[in-house]
Amino acid sequence: MRTDPLPATDPAANDAGHPLGRTPPQPLTREAGHLSWPPLASTDLMGFVRLVDYQLRLVRRQHQALAVLALRVGHLALEVTQDGVGPAEVNDETEAALLLELGRRLRLRLRAQDSVAWLGGRDFGVVLLCVNEAQARMVAARLSRVVGGRYCLGRTLLSAQVAVGVAAQGQAQRATGFDLVERAVEAMTG
Repeated sequence: MRTDPLPATDPAANDAGHPLGRTPPQPLTREAGHLSWPPLASTDLMGFVRLVDYQLRLVRRQHQALAVLALRVGHLALEVTQDGVGPAEVNDETEAALLLELGRRLRLRLRAQDSVAWLGGRDFGVVLLCVNEAQARMVAARLSRVVGGRYCLGRTLLSAQVAVGVAAQGQAQRATGFDLVERAVEAMTG
């Protein structure tokens, strides 16, 4: 994820200079009974579209390609609870812990030049720079295996299903950020 602010002339920039158009939420502490969010940008879908548009402008100058991945955590199953009894309902704190771990796994499996954003709820967006569609599909398959599956959160064991959609922008194509995000979401849900 880029940490430097967008240029002041970019319409996607805001007062805080965050590349996604809004400042991420402040981390919460475990001591206060909350979990801190992953070290990812937090935005809504249109903020993510602005990020994709910004990255498109950069890769077009360099005659490179770009891909967008849309990820959604689907079914969550609580296999064993803290008291050793399972299965039960997944509460909000457990889901937040899962999203934290999922975001960490995503960030660790991507290159430094790629961007990951938590889009709210159970949705994440990824921008892969300088990859073609075949490479993006390989990354999507790898991420699906890595972030889908089992999570051990303290004494709680969960399993999660993850859907991933891919949309790629070739060197000669002129799709917008909105087009790419829309195609990735359609591929994820389709």
